[in-house]
Amino acid sequence: MLLKRLQEKNLRNKITLRYDYLMNFRDIPFYVITGPTSSGKTGTAIKLAKHINGEIISADSRQVYKGLNLCTGKVTEEEKERVPHHLIDIREPLDHYSIVDFKRDAERLIVEVHSRGKIPILCGGSGQWISALIEQHEFREEEINHEQRAFLESLSLDELQSRIEENDIKNMSESDIKNKRRLIRRLEQKLFTKDNESLQTKENKVLNNVFVVSIHPTREILRESIEQRLEQRLDKGMIEEVGQLLDQGKITHERMLQLGLELKFISKLLSNEISIEEFYTRLKYESWHYAKRQMTWWNKKEYALKVISPEAAFETLITKFVANTQ
Repeated sequence: MLLKRLQEKNLRNKITLRYDYLMNFRDIPFYVITGPTSSGKTGTAIKLAKHINGEIISADSRQVYKGLNLCTGKVTEEEKERVPHHLIDIREPLDHYSIVDFKRDAERLIVEVHSRGKIPILCGGSGQWISALIEQHEFREEEINHEQRAFLESLSLDELQSRIEENDIKNMSESDIKNKRRLIRRLEQKLFTKDNESLQTKENKVLNNVFVVSIHPTREILRESIEQRLEQRLDKGMIEEVGQLLDQGKITHERMLQLGLELKFISKLLSNEISIEEFYTRLKYESWHYAKRQMTWWNKKEYALKVISPEAAFETLITKFVANTQ
């Protein structure tokens, strides 16, 4: 009886602490720099942080993973020394880090950065993650549904494969398709995501303490920037970097397919499924279409101010910061 009361008290304390910091979080001004890949977000964020005494919170769904430096376009160690960065290199590549984890961590970090007398700056291209924070989407914590798992475990391999197809789950390797445990886990993740989507159908209130700028260069400039950045990362050893992680057992081909884009095509290249020429051509094509999807996402968000260049983004953000401090 005493143990139960202590557990209930501990739960109430946790809820109270989270409520307190969330109320604090909603009162803290912070800035967001987003846009498509290769648009100049990182350089703009570092420049802004140096001018306004800021710290940068990464909003990139793949930069949280250790070792994936070149293929996810992380900041260099020198850049991290110039300006503090957060939510980079916090998980192993085989671990899972979700949108729920990001929202919770970003809220906490905004409060922590502000408590040090610094200005929080969110920077990254993961539109869904940033929107979940700004629009305060509600999520249920992922937990094991024991009844659901028992049902899935009772199904045959063929039945599980059919349900994978019905739920339109892609990027599964041949070994995944033949592994009941992995099939069940992917189905559980998909069903959990569907449940959470139902929580987001209601109208979400946009935070009024945030200023969002999305950099949307012209098509010609963005295409050229994507190609140049890809060539630079290849020259620096992007393929070799991932190959070393594979050799060390820190990542698998299955995981690379899940993480997508550069990692997906590097997996296909190292598995001899495609040639180096096909790798380069297809990755350029997919990167361009990914960038277009990123711009489409922000074009639909009225609260995001769209600008054409990193320079315009910096000037806009500085002007807003000055206005906020007067």
